[in-house]
Amino acid sequence: MKMGLLSNDSRKMEPGKWYWVEKQVIQRYASKVGYLSTCVYHLLASMADQTQSCFPSQQYIANKLGCSRVSVSRSIQKLKDVGLIRVSQGASMHTVYCLLKIRSNTDDPKVHHTGNTGTSLVDTNNTSLKKINNNSIVCVSSPIHSDYQTKLAFEIAEALGERDVRRLFPIVHQHEENFLRKILSQVRNTKIIKKSRMALFIYLIRFHERKK
Repeated sequence: MKMGLLSNDSRKMEPGKWYWVEKQVIQRYASKVGYLSTCVYHLLASMADQTQSCFPSQQYIANKLGCSRVSVSRSIQKLKDVGLIRVSQGASMHTVYCLLKIRSNTDDPKVHHTGNTGTSLVDTNNTSLKKINNNSIVCVSSPIHSDYQTKLAFEIAEALGERDVRRLFPIVHQHEENFLRKILSQVRNTKIIKKSRMALFIYLIRFHERKK
């Protein structure tokens, strides 16, 4: 292969399949917060919406990264201490993680907090990638979903013991919350489950769709 030419096996920046993280997260902060905190930051970035916020539980993060919840809690605290994220309490007592802007012109981290205007002070993840500059690196991401749908998907995933919340995004996008909670209640009340609760949840949804 000639230099400068991409092979079929090379990574391609296809729209909707990438998220970006500033290089400073690695170059300046990784040695301060450690590898696990850096991994936690990347996982949060991959799930962030247009306001740079996401709602995963610490146990969900632990399951995705293959570590303990206690380790995740410590990592999140480190990210807070250096000013990379803000942690707040959202609706239904969900913990909300917000990625903050990094100032590159000083040695000490100074961050701007995002408000409730729906506009992020940093470039938005989970959108079609149009431009990547020298201050950014890119990684694989998930499709766009609203705050409400994301929160609902995580809540259902926790109730079902499902690690891959992405399987629920198409479902919460297509169905009303009341319907999904009714199906979830049926799964919870079922004592004998031959397969996973997630499999039963999907089966019941399809069963009701066929009845319609």
